[in-house]
Formats: sequence, C-alpha cells, structure tokens
Amino acid sequence: MLLSYHARSAALSERNRRRIQREGVTMSGSIVWTEAEIQTLHQFPSNLQVHERLPHRTIKAIEHQRRKQSLSRKIHWWTAAEISKLRRMYPRCSKEEICATFPHATWNSIKHAALRHSFRREKPPYKPTGHPAIDQIRAKCYAIGWSLVDLDLEAKTRGYFAHGCLRSKGPNYKAIHRALNVLQGRISIEWVEER
Repeated sequence: MLLSYHARSAALSERNRRRIQREGVTMSGSIVWTEAEIQTLHQFPSNLQVHERLPHRTIKAIEHQRRKQSLSRKIHWWTAAEISKLRRMYPRCSKEEICATFPHATWNSIKHAALRHSFRREKPPYKPTGHPAIDQIRAKCYAIGWSLVDLDLEAKTRGYFAHGCLRSKGPNYKAIHRALNVLQGRISIEWVEER
C-alpha cells in the first residue's frame, strides 16, 4: 500500500475526532461521555446507582465505560497455593475464618471454587430431639456416615427417621427396634431407685 493512503486515513480520522469533540456525538449517534459523567462513575461502585443518576445511559454503556476507565472489578485467578489452603480449611473451618483467609473473594465465589474442585463441607451433627433412644440412633448414623434416608431404607421404617420422628404422639418403638437391629444395637433399661 502507498504511504499516501495511510496519510489520508490518518487525516480523516483526525477530522472525525475533532468533529466528535465539537458536536458531542459519535459517528453512530451516541452522546460522548462528559467529565461530569465519568466523575459519577468514579463516585458510585454499582452500575445501578450510576444508572439512577444518568438515566440516559444504558447499563451496558456504563459497564463498557467502566472497563475503558479501568474501574471494573478485577477477576481473581485462584493459585495452586490458595486451592491447597482452601482444601484444608473448607471442610471444617467456619465461614468467617475462610472469608478472613481469602479477603479477595466473597463467600459465593469461595463456594464456587470449592465446588469446582469437589471440596465438600463436613455435615453438621443431627440436632437433638430430646428422646435419648432416637438421639443415640441419629448419633450412630452420623458416626458411620449414613443419612436418615439410608436408615429408613435399611430399616424399612417408611421415612420415620428422615421426616421428623417425633411429629406424631410419641416415639414409634417398632421403628426404633428395627433401626437398632440394622445398626446392631441393643436397648438397655435403667431403673430409677426410689428414695
């Protein structure tokens, strides 16, 4: 290509830039961003807050201008060391401890990173029901890694343990007996001595 062709294109581009600055409208008809509008972008972190103050700008236009101004949120790439630390902490540590260790990430992004790497949180123990026999059966299921649905399937108790065992009038001793047979347990009776 000839050098004159490039010189002509550069001159045309410069003329167009001057025309856009003079008229305040781009070649496609969009309004040029003013300094006041760019200051609004710097003042408010949320695109919706900016859109409330600048209703003539679309959300997409605001996002695009944020990227041009380098104001958009930076994407964090998890390093191998962070993944290793997350693997150790995620199953047992509290949500607050994990968020404090990874200040660059929200709890949702931490959960997504853990899910991506197949990390699971330890299941909390079952809540006590107030009935000692049922509480001990539930504690045994937790210790061997069974869910209450597994117990119902093995003991053929039709969802008694999984769906709230004490919602009826009282404990179902037949279901408790079946669960004890499956878990290989025994019932012992303790007599209270009268004084």
